[in-house]
Amino acid sequence: MNVTKTIIFALDLLDAVSEFVGVDKEDVKDAYDAVQTLSKGMDDLRDVENYLSDATSQIETAEEFVNNIRMIVETWKNE
Repeated sequence: MNVTKTIIFALDLLDAVSEFVGVDKEDVKDAYDAVQTLSKGMDDLRDVENYLSDATSQIETAEEFVNNIRMIVETWKNE
């Protein structure tokens, strides 16, 4: 079965199911589009979460660096 026939079959199936359950085909399409949008939004949120995690790690590394410098300065002051 080629792609065109598969798409036509899927559209026909969507028509049949929407008629059987009494739901408008456009409502089903709109719901599908909404799910796709939510899915993209979830992907974007995961990207933000990863970015924030990386930023937090970098801040922690910077804090460790600053603390090490402070210890060195304190050691020099006490000598």
